[in-house]
Amino acid sequence: MNQESTEKTLAIPLEQIIGSDLNFYETQENDSESEIKLKSLEESIKAVGQLTPITVFKNSDGYYEILSGHTRFSAIKNLYSDNIGNGTILARVVSLENAENDDENAFEKLGYIVQGNIQRDKNFTQIETEIKYWDKVFDKKRENGEVSGRKDDWLAEHIGKSARTLRTLRKKIRVANGEEETEEERSFS
Repeated sequence: MNQESTEKTLAIPLEQIIGSDLNFYETQENDSESEIKLKSLEESIKAVGQLTPITVFKNSDGYYEILSGHTRFSAIKNLYSDNIGNGTILARVVSLENAENDDENAFEKLGYIVQGNIQRDKNFTQIETEIKYWDKVFDKKRENGEVSGRKDDWLAEHIGKSARTLRTLRKKIRVANGEEETEEERSFS
């Protein structure tokens, strides 16, 4: 993810914003818990306004796709449907480095989504998706000579867990997916 000076913050009309199909957080939460968080955020925005812009990029259809801030978008959209607000949302518009390559583009979008949700309590499936993302980042960085050392130590730091907890999670993921333990996992058992 490149944070160049080409980024800008704009007030964008709500009808020009769409969610990302890659966002795996929203769809996997308990509905009642999500609703409570959404209502709480709506109350906060009513009281003090939108403090943090969402992060978007302009897609080939001319819409702004959300990379981070899906819940803020939902809260502001709900408030506007109740005649609160001016129908716009503050958004940090970023340019994707790999716009021409669909796989790299999706990977870059997923990076913004994962990093935008670092503070969130996560379920098992969300943690699994994050581990797969950071796993790929590590492999790319190692190929480019940008990182060295043990992969588990690096990954653990990026998902906010200890290396031991990460190994346990990896083992649970493999079992859940019907895969066998790796040699490295057996050596830590």
